[in-house]
Formats: sequence, C-alpha cells, structure tokens
Amino acid sequence: MNQTNEEVTGEGTGNSLLSPLSQPQMDAVYAYGMQLFSAGSYKKAEELFAGLCLFDIAQPRYWQAKGDCRSKQGDHHGAYRCFSAASTIAPGEPQHLLSAALCQIRLSKPSLAKTSLEQVLAMNPDDLLTTKKAQALLQQCQ
Repeated sequence: MNQTNEEVTGEGTGNSLLSPLSQPQMDAVYAYGMQLFSAGSYKKAEELFAGLCLFDIAQPRYWQAKGDCRSKQGDHHGAYRCFSAASTIAPGEPQHLLSAALCQIRLSKPSLAKTSLEQVLAMNPDDLLTTKKAQALLQQCQ
C-alpha cells in the first residue's frame, strides 16, 4: 500500500495520526491553555500543553507554551528542555533561543546563555524588541 508523506506524518491535518483530536480541537485546547496561563494556573496549563506535545510533537508553539509554564513554576531546567525542543523544530525562530537563554541565566550558566543570545542576534530578528532583549541579556552575561 502506497501512502503519501502527508498520510504517514499527518501533515495537512495539522497533527499526528495518533492524535484523537482534530486540528480545530487542538487549537481550542491550546487557546484554553493560554487562558489558564494568563490567569496564573501554570500547572493546569502545563498539563494541557504536555498533552498537545504528545499529540503533535512537531509543533513548536506547544513546546514553547509548555516551557513557559515550567519557567513560571521555577522549573528552569525543564523549561530549558522544552525551549530546546521548540528550537530544534523551528531553528529560525529566535524566541525559542531567547527563552532558552533566560533559563540558562536563571540556572547560573551565563556562558551557555551567551551562546544562545549570540545565535539570536545572528538571526537578525525582524522584531526589534527581541533584538533589544537579546542585547540586554547579553550584557548581563559579560
């Protein structure tokens, strides 16, 4: 039986073939998780984002959101792992590396943070705020 890459990977449906949820349902869960996060319910939001990461492992926004929840709960090592996953999936997105660098600073690893921040600046982000934040954090690492 010949299957297309789209059929095998679930690309085009927006999620993995293993997901019991449709893409609109996953989007609704993500939106609800963001509401929980905004309300300060980081643990509950993290649980939702962790489920989304399982259902669609290749979606960087789920990993970023999970990492943000872990960071807010003080689990900077766990957050760093999530941001690293997001960065691996979307290497051209500077926000993932910037978030990872913040964790490295909080884990007292300024040399690692410096490397991440230099990578962010090398990307020449379109968002001026990202560039300024990376520059300011890089100053802290000197």
